[in-house]
Order: sequence, then structure tokens, then C-alpha cells
Amino acid sequence: MENKNWRFGLALWLIEDSLSNIEVGEVQHLALQIHFKDCTKSESTLKQATSTGSSNYQINGEVTNLVERMLVIDFGLRAFGYIKPISDKLNDIQLGSFLSGNAYLGFNMERYLLKQPNMPSLVYTWQVDRIFKETIPLIPGRDKSGKKIATLDTAKTTYEEITKTDTWKDDRPGEGYSVNYELECTLLDPNPASY
Repeated sequence: MENKNWRFGLALWLIEDSLSNIEVGEVQHLALQIHFKDCTKSESTLKQATSTGSSNYQINGEVTNLVERMLVIDFGLRAFGYIKPISDKLNDIQLGSFLSGNAYLGFNMERYLLKQPNMPSLVYTWQVDRIFKETIPLIPGRDKSGKKIATLDTAKTTYEEITKTDTWKDDRPGEGYSVNYELECTLLDPNPASY
């Protein structure tokens, strides 16, 4: 598995809750979380992740752990995800099953999730090579009950390369857009650790 040029999403609120701001050149110890957009059971036992742009990947991997409401999938790297969105698409997820689909990969450092009993080591060592600020305009509207809501206008997503995250400056939901970050990284150690 290639060690360079992995690109992962990082929600702004996770930095505010769990970390200090991140700079290019830093070494970070972070776990991966997978969010399948679509998912099927796979006959292939090949473990792989192929970039389809930004933090999105075509994944084929093995379910190696089922912990509470989460699963761990090994596609060459290990990532955890929530079972519910996947089980809504599939029946009967079991240990050893192979899953394939389009997925968003992001960093997550919520330590309480990663310290569940029977949760394997998931924290990899990464060098941050580039940082992108992702800005998505919000479209104001109302739901069926009349409550105000905002929808992401993903067709107008922009990326600005920056050298450091600045969550307190960038977190301005009242200004009509949503901000998150994407980190382009090099994997420094293929052996995950625990928090």
C-alpha cells in the first residue's frame, strides 16, 4: 500500500473538541473513520483503497472487528465506521465479510470511541504534507414542518491550500457556509497503535 498522498477529511469541530490547530510538517497520531456512501458485499478478498478525488475512495476491505455499534474494516489500513448506515444497505454483516463501495475517509480522534473493549489499535502516525480548507455554501430553506434548515451546496465546494488550521476564525456557520479541512498526509508507520 502506498504511503504518500493520502487525503483525509477532518471536521472543524473535532479540532475544537480534541486537538489544537494543525500545521503543515507536523507529525500527528490519528485514527481513520470510514463513511460508506454505497456499499455491497464483495467476492474479492483484495484489500485496497483507490482515490476517486478529495477524501473519497473506492474501498475493498475485510470486516475484522464488530464492537458495539461499530465495525472495523481493513483495506490495507484499518478504519472504524458505524454499523447502522452500512447495515441499512446490507443484510448480515459478519466478521470476515468483505465489503466494497465508495467511501469518505476522515480522521477522528474521539478517544472514547477508540477505547471500547475489543477495539483494535487504529491510531496511525502521519506527517501532514498539505492542508486544504474546504468551504461549502449553505442554501437556506425549510423542512416539511416549516423549521429553518440549511442544505450544503456541494457543487460549489472550494478548496484553499493553507499552512495551518484556524478553527476559531474559520468556524462561522452564521455567514452562509460550512468549513472543514482536508489533510494530505504521508503514512510514517504502517503499524497502528492505541490511544
